[in-house]
Amino acid sequence: MIRVTSCGHDSHHRRPCDIEHEHGLAEYLFLIVKTYAWFYIGGQRIRTEPNMVILFDRDTCIHYGCDEP
Repeated sequence: MIRVTSCGHDSHHRRPCDIEHEHGLAEYLFLIVKTYAWFYIGGQRIRTEPNMVILFDRDTCIHYGCDEP
């Protein structure tokens, strides 16, 4: 069973942005990427394309952002 505890609709971060949750979150984080962005996954910085989906596990380091204004 999936229970949604928080949801953003058509959310935007300031650009450029750098979001980090060093110790992760208590819940899963499901992101739909709408613009070019980057994510650190397994210690590597990975550039993503629009319309990609990222799912972070609970209590996992989360670090992502975008460079374009």
